[in-house]
Order: sequence, then C-alpha cells, then structure tokens
Amino acid sequence: MRPAVIKRLHARIAAIPAEEIARQYKILTEGQISRELLTILVYFISALMAPPSIVSICATVDFTAKWISFRQMKGLVPANNPLRYLGTLTSVVLSQGCYASSLAHVYQSPLPLAMPFAAGCLSMALFQLTTIRVVHRPYAIVGFGATFAAALWGVVMESLNRSGSVALVLSVIALIAAAYFIYTILHSNHVLHAQVVRERETARAAERTKAKFLARMSHELRTPLNAILGLSHSEMVQAKDPVSVERMRNVTDAARGLAVILDEILDMSAIEAGHLPIRPTPCIPAREIKTAAELYRPLFEARGLHFILEVSPDLSIQVLLDGQRLRQCLSNLLSNALKYTPSGGVTLQAGLGSDGRIQIAVSDTGLGIPLEEADRIFQPFQRGASTQPGTGLGLPISRAIARAMGGDLELVAGGAGGGVGARFLLTIGCAVDAAAATTTVPTSPPLPQTTTPIRVLIVDDIATNRLVARIHLQLLGAATEEAASGEEALELIRNNPPDLVFLDMNMPGLDGLDTLRLIRKLPTRAARVAVVAMTADATDAHRRRYLDAGLDGYLAKPLTPESVSEIVARFAPRA
Repeated sequence: MRPAVIKRLHARIAAIPAEEIARQYKILTEGQISRELLTILVYFISALMAPPSIVSICATVDFTAKWISFRQMKGLVPANNPLRYLGTLTSVVLSQGCYASSLAHVYQSPLPLAMPFAAGCLSMALFQLTTIRVVHRPYAIVGFGATFAAALWGVVMESLNRSGSVALVLSVIALIAAAYFIYTILHSNHVLHAQVVRERETARAAERTKAKFLARMSHELRTPLNAILGLSHSEMVQAKDPVSVERMRNVTDAARGLAVILDEILDMSAIEAGHLPIRPTPCIPAREIKTAAELYRPLFEARGLHFILEVSPDLSIQVLLDGQRLRQCLSNLLSNALKYTPSGGVTLQAGLGSDGRIQIAVSDTGLGIPLEEADRIFQPFQRGASTQPGTGLGLPISRAIARAMGGDLELVAGGAGGGVGARFLLTIGCAVDAAAATTTVPTSPPLPQTTTPIRVLIVDDIATNRLVARIHLQLLGAATEEAASGEEALELIRNNPPDLVFLDMNMPGLDGLDTLRLIRKLPTRAARVAVVAMTADATDAHRRRYLDAGLDGYLAKPLTPESVSEIVARFAPRA
C-alpha cells in the first residue's frame, strides 16, 4: 500500500509545471520587503499582548522557514527533485503555522484590543493566501490549513477559558463556515488564474506560429522575387528601345513594391510582438536625409511636381541613430506625398530642435487629411482617398519606428506653404557622437577607388540567384566567380581566395553556416576572406543569428543595386 501511495504522490509532483513554481516564486518576491516589515511589526505588537518567549520562538521559526522556502523554491523543477518540493510545502506550513499560533495566543489575551487585533491579522493572512498567493494551489492550501488550525486552536482555548461550551460550539461552527467560504474563493481564484495562464500561453503559441509563418512566407517569396527584380533591372539597363525600357521599369517597380510589402508585414509583426529592432550606429543625419530624399526627386519631376529639400547645417554632425530606419520613415512619408499630390509640390525641411531631437517636416499640396482623421491614418491598413496601391502600413510603421527611436510622427495642420495638403512632423531622438562631433557631410559618398576590380565569389545552389548577383556585381565593375555548393566554394577559396564571398545560407549538403565554419579553418589568407550572408531569411532574428555566427555582413534577398553597392563599397580593396 505504502509504495503505491508514494508512487502516486511522486507522479502528482512530477506533473507540476516548473513554470508554475517560477510564477509563484516571482509573486512571493514582489513586495517582499514591505510584507516582511509588516510581519515584524505584527510580531512586535504581539509580544506586548502574549508571552514574549512564545512570540519570539514563533517569529524565529517563521522567518527561518521563509528563508528556507525561498531558497528551495528558486529554480525548482518538481519532477527532478520531489523531496525539495515537499520541503518547500513543509516550510510554508511552519511559517504560516507559527505566524497564526502567535496570533492565537494574542487572541486569548485579556487585553481590550487583543482579540480584534489578532482577528484582523489572521484575516489579512487568509486574504493573502486566497488572493495574492493563489498561483500554486498546494502552497495556498497548506498555508491556509496551518493558519486555520492555529486559529481554531485559539478560538477553542479562548472559549473554554472564558465563554463556555455554547460559545465554543458557535465559534467552531462559524470558523468552519468561514473556512469553507474562504476555500471556495481560493479554489475559484486558482481556476481563474489557471485559465488566464492557459489563454496567455495559447496566445503566445499563436504569435509564435504567426511569426514562423510570416518568416517562411517571406523566405519563399523572396527567392523568385530576387530573380524577377534582378533580371528585370538588368534588361532595363541594357535595353535600347524606349518601350522595352518602360516595360522593364514597370516590372522592376512592381517587384520592388512587393519587396516593400514583405518588409512592412515583417515590421508590423515585430511591432505587434513588441520587439521592433532598432540598431543605432554612428552616422550623419544630413547624409541619410539627403540620400532618402534624392531618390524621390526624379519621381516628383516625372509627375510634374516641384520638390524642395532644406537640410539645416546642424545635422552635419555625426550622431548615434539607426540611419536605415530613418531612411525608411522618410521613404514612407515621401511615397505618401507622391501618391496624394496630383499637382503643386512637396517640401522637406529638416533641422535640430531645441530639445536636441531631429525634426523633419514633410509638406505637400495634395488632397489633404482632416485633422479629425489623424488617429485613423496611423492605424494599420487604413488608407486615404486615393486609387494608388498600398497596404496602409507605412504610417503606422513609421510612427512605431519614431517612438522606438525616442521621437514621434504626427499629422499637423496645413500643407506646403500653409495651404491645402498635408504636413507630417517626424521627430527622432539621437545622441551626439562626441568623438566626431565636427564631422561634415561629403558631397557624395562614392565607391572607394580601387587598384584592381574587387573579386567576388557567389555561392548559391540556385543558378538564377547566382545570375542575379553576378549582374549586380558586374554593373559595379566587379570580377565574379560562382560555386553551386559549399564544397565547391571551399575548393575555390582554398586555391585562390577572393576579396569577398556572397554566401547563401540555405543550401543542401553544406549550408551557409557550416560552410563558413570550414572557411575559417582554411589556411591563414583564405580563412580571413570576408563572407557576407546572401539570404532570403529576412527577419531580424535571422540577421542577428548570422552576424553572431561570424559573418562579416548581411544581404537580404531580393538583391538591389543599392544594397549590393553598399556591400561592395565596404569590402572593396583600397587604393
């Protein structure tokens, strides 16, 4: 019989989730100092009403049991150490029992305020057990049992000493009724809490599933998109027929639009999950603003719109901020201005505010947005009155980015020149890089001059991806080699190390990370070759994983002339 009982007890303990114990420990540690100070005060007052020696013993055992309980509970996995778990329950019984016993002695004191004081303190203890400490029901039950037993003993002794048998019976009945009522509260609270925990875990699981789906969807779409964007761009550059050029431009624009949508969906998912990646680096705000703005000047001119760009010299210093995210916000604002401005023009004014934050105003003479709709347009998937394509994610993402960077994005009254249109005010927090506070913006950031063309090895198991990378690199004057597998790449690097390797991360056989590890084990010169991840894994988690693994750079598919040019500029041999 006994072995069977022990076996069933062990099974019950093994089924207790370690996460539940961790939550219980966290709840008990929150506000612990104030709770223990209150307990000390209760013991001090109790010593004035009950035998001090008894109160002292109860206090010593109580605090010792609490200390042991906390040490045993931290990091406890019941399935791995059932005896340690039982030890925590024993400590709870001793702690609550001694606390209640001290108050039971106070309850029997003839002093005028002793009885209400003891009853009040016991009620507080029972309230805590049934509400605050209800995460793990066994802890609450054993603590409640110890407290109730001590309270029952105190009532019995007081009734026998002073009130007689009738009062004793009535007191016990009332106490049992109260105990039953309290236990039902304890049980219902525990059930409710367990339901909340389950629903929270279900929501988290759904969030993880959604994130995995979006990451997978993004990966699968980026590979063919890389081919469409790369080949169409190549055809557009080489085409001489204006009609063909226009057709390829339309294909390229459509592919870029799809790439933007993929990025926006991933960003929105990160925002909803509460971890939008912001990576501050030393950069010059004026340069970032001008780079983003000048990309749109030809588009405005093609629509017959004038474009005014005013950047204060205050922004020609080097600061710490995420330049890529800043350009993303500006691109969204300028893209919106282009969509919603049929005539007139757009003005971008940037400067440093009195609070040290970057302030950028984008104004247009377009359709305008009523201020009462300001909240609506910053909600996901909400768009203005236009037939232009779009997801309605640009403004919400831009506001989230701005707030993550210590600023904000707001719609303010009036368009360009104070007339009809829309005016958005973007503020971005930044920290001045004291080491380069006087750095000025160069007129243009050209590619470094090289004595010989940069040699790039393109490693990808898909021939179309290698072709796209080769086209982009050759347009930059780079010399290229290709490998269809990690094994082939290792052989080429060993025999004639290139200046740079574009390495796909998802290849059969040796994948990207395995290939990288073997590259670093090659002879010295080959082992030091710069390796850049060229991948359709475009989430920030993937980026961090690859860079943490020792890759020198990260290049997300679909490849663009700008992204490839930036990588080549970083690793091209210097003159």
